[in-house]
Amino acid sequence: LNTIRLETIQDDVVSHMTKQMTRFPKDTRFGLMMAACLGRKFNSTVLAKALKEDASNSFMQTCIDSGFFQLVGTDDYMWQHDQVQQAAYELIPPHRQNNFHLLLGTRLYLDATDEDVEEMIFFIVDNMNKGEKLISETDKRMEVAKLNLQAGERALSMS
Repeated sequence: LNTIRLETIQDDVVSHMTKQMTRFPKDTRFGLMMAACLGRKFNSTVLAKALKEDASNSFMQTCIDSGFFQLVGTDDYMWQHDQVQQAAYELIPPHRQNNFHLLLGTRLYLDATDEDVEEMIFFIVDNMNKGEKLISETDKRMEVAKLNLQAGERALSMS
């Protein structure tokens, strides 16, 4: 019974936060959705590449002031709570989530140097894999497979 109550409270919190987030300007909501897809912790440079612009100080400060993000170190941000991240993710309509992930992964990959790809490989692959069902062209599917191999090799080298 307590588990059911806790789930209901968590659902209410996410619903309330999502509703609060819809009151922000479109650009801020888009930034929140992109950040939600990047995961619990992300670098402002990666978010800036995803947004195709600088992750402006005003956007980041708005998110900090609103209790969405906290600054961790010099250039890394973290969601205040996983429920806040979930609320931002729910701004993306469910039928568009795969498209959104593919857009994010593609944006990160296409504008990246080889060095950038190496740094962002896990963000790129994670998001492209979530949208892979939408990739119909064989050469693009092969490119995503090569990126997955690169991510696997990087993961092995880090362990």
